[in-house]
Amino acid sequence: MKNRLHIAWIVPGGIGTGALQEGVPVLQQTVTALAQEHDVKVYSLFPVSSTYKPAGFGLWSAPYRRWTSVLRLLWQVRNDHRSRPFDVVHGFWIRPGGLMAVVLQQWLHIPAVVTVQGGDAVYLPSIQYGQLSNSLFRQLAAWTLTKASAAVLLSGRQAETLAGFGIHCAHPVQIEWGVGSQFTKRIRDFRSTLRCLIVGNQVAVKDQATALRTFSQLRGQVDARLTLVGEGPLRKALHSLVSELGLADHVTWIDSVSSHAIADLYHSHDILLHTSLSEGQSLVVTEALHCGLLVAGTPVGPLVDIPESVVMADFGNPHALSQRILETINDTGKITSLYEQVAPWCEKTSLDVSLTRLIALYNSLH
Repeated sequence: MKNRLHIAWIVPGGIGTGALQEGVPVLQQTVTALAQEHDVKVYSLFPVSSTYKPAGFGLWSAPYRRWTSVLRLLWQVRNDHRSRPFDVVHGFWIRPGGLMAVVLQQWLHIPAVVTVQGGDAVYLPSIQYGQLSNSLFRQLAAWTLTKASAAVLLSGRQAETLAGFGIHCAHPVQIEWGVGSQFTKRIRDFRSTLRCLIVGNQVAVKDQATALRTFSQLRGQVDARLTLVGEGPLRKALHSLVSELGLADHVTWIDSVSSHAIADLYHSHDILLHTSLSEGQSLVVTEALHCGLLVAGTPVGPLVDIPESVVMADFGNPHALSQRILETINDTGKITSLYEQVAPWCEKTSLDVSLTRLIALYNSLH
């Protein structure tokens, strides 16, 4: 009989939030699967919807968003630990979840795991994006990742990015988020109208303007249509750019898609355009690759880990990216090679395999 671990998760939010109560879907999907084998309690700094029902795991959430919620959460974990000791505490994002997990490790002597997500491991001054904007935040991140029993990285590039800020993980392990079995591969032939897709929050770090310009250049040489999924503060600017590029009749806008319906959207498209300036893993890229889309984008997250399986060009270079897309889709041998090369990575990033690796990590610390 397997030993059931008692696990505490600390998240700033992402559980039972949002209009669809899906929060960060991969968080909810992973903790739900984990709770089938182990006893898990999630502690959220963000208030959870009063109608949300956790699927098999315990849930405590702060009643409001104030700094005092940090103290309340730490005290709640301490009380729960005294009632029944936790085997491991896992914090998500270096700050605040990871920092709080390591504080609990030092206080209660529980092994702490910290998952580095993305924006917590970078700072882009040109768009003021990321958490590492000053020396204090960098020192807190360095202390957290040095003291943690294990630091989970989502892609190889994250360690390099952190090192650029003078931050190193004492015990790094790369475990990507895994996606469910609904994301199944379908082979494309790229012989008819190219069905392009952009998915993501419409914010500066996603640089979807470059993706739109890439699509515009593709349309100059082949018949193509684009679906743009997402919402955000740059929606109006993106609409203006679509009009400026003369693409209004060729772009379909969708505000949001539930995690249950997103696989059908991938299956009805051929190419994912993902020209972000920074990523940890990018679940959009992961899901698209599992569904057999050609992923074309910039050197971020998993694209750097599996360059032989994607099409890449430098940041802000739509001409180079569009030309490489055209070269690829016109080369049957290249397409076959892409599908073959990505298969092992897709196996590693399935939900079952990812969860098995995470549980193995927990057991190694227990």
